[in-house]
Amino acid sequence: MNTQGIALNVARNDIDWNQFLPLHYKRLIGFIKKYISNRNDIDDIAQTTCLEALRSWPSYAGQSRPETWFFGIALNIIRSYYRQHYRHLRVEPLSETIELTLSSGDDPFVNTLCHQQMQTAIRYLEKQPANISAMMEMIIDEGCYQDIALAQSIPVGTVRSRLSRTREALRQAIK
Repeated sequence: MNTQGIALNVARNDIDWNQFLPLHYKRLIGFIKKYISNRNDIDDIAQTTCLEALRSWPSYAGQSRPETWFFGIALNIIRSYYRQHYRHLRVEPLSETIELTLSSGDDPFVNTLCHQQMQTAIRYLEKQPANISAMMEMIIDEGCYQDIALAQSIPVGTVRSRLSRTREALRQAIK
């Protein structure tokens, strides 16, 4: 069945979920991947979206196409995911990381230089505003620009420019 057929059935409030979900599930996964990088979380959010759509269908007002409504549910669940997962960012002391890094090298001069640069970087980052520190933590934890933008409710371009300025200032501080 095509999307138009599904939209026509909406007027009668009897959508065929056995056709609707398979038709849009692959797009749903792609949509969620734009915002979430963890595969397990992607699957969980997709399942939650489907369940929430099924649960909320009786209250669907028909003011938009079912697909738009469905992806709106997914976006709201993604926002909730970020509120839950990034409310209190996990911050681990970098001093342990420094010690592990330094103990792995053989050259004392290189170890000392690395130690000094890391201490300078830590002091610099500790002085940054909370939103910049959160961005840097998310990037270090292999987050992507889209994840950060969504978590902080700012455009992706703003994330890029702030991180670029922070990285350049950090390079200058380390020199």
